[in-house]
Amino acid sequence: MTDHPSQTGVRRWLVPAALIIGALFAATLVAGYAWQSNKSDSKLTEAVTHAETAVFLQDASVEGNLAADLLGAYVLEGDESLIPQIQDHSTTALARLTGALSGSNSDAIRQIAVEGASLAAGAGSVVALRQAGDVEAAGATLTELGPDFESFGVAMQASIDTELAAAVSLTNSSQNADDTAAWLLITGIAITIATSAAFLFVAGRSLFGHRAPEKPSPA
Repeated sequence: MTDHPSQTGVRRWLVPAALIIGALFAATLVAGYAWQSNKSDSKLTEAVTHAETAVFLQDASVEGNLAADLLGAYVLEGDESLIPQIQDHSTTALARLTGALSGSNSDAIRQIAVEGASLAAGAGSVVALRQAGDVEAAGATLTELGPDFESFGVAMQASIDTELAAAVSLTNSSQNADDTAAWLLITGIAITIATSAAFLFVAGRSLFGHRAPEKPSPA
């Protein structure tokens, strides 16, 4: 014979157990959504920082090249009006390097900042020699600085490329995390709705099932 009371008891336990599991699963999905959303925001913030660092480095490179070109022209021509321009571009380049360094913990950028300061000091020596009328010494010093300027430019471009690549990679990671967060949220909401509907159905059935039958009206 079939044990109907036993099966009924099992069903009574299965329904609330299923509802509890559904609720826990929905809560887990929503928590996963929050975590992925925070991860997306964090990655995007990092991407912006790397992009800003790349812009600072690019600006520093442009300003440094302008200062170097004007320095060469000053050594050849001795035009004193070029000195303020050299100093202005050199100062701006150093300020941009400082900006790049403030948003990065890269050893390569730290080294670039040190080399930039050294080149600025070397340019100052060239200007001083040319102002003193020692054109030959100024030219020789500028020539000695040539390889340093070249290696500085190569290192600068390498760091720019590295920062831009990091920005792109982090942006892609942020988008992936955002997509995952959206899927988790939608799935969590769907399960929450299904669990709520099931709970209401079970509650309603239990309520009406246990309602006492009305007594028949006397004839």
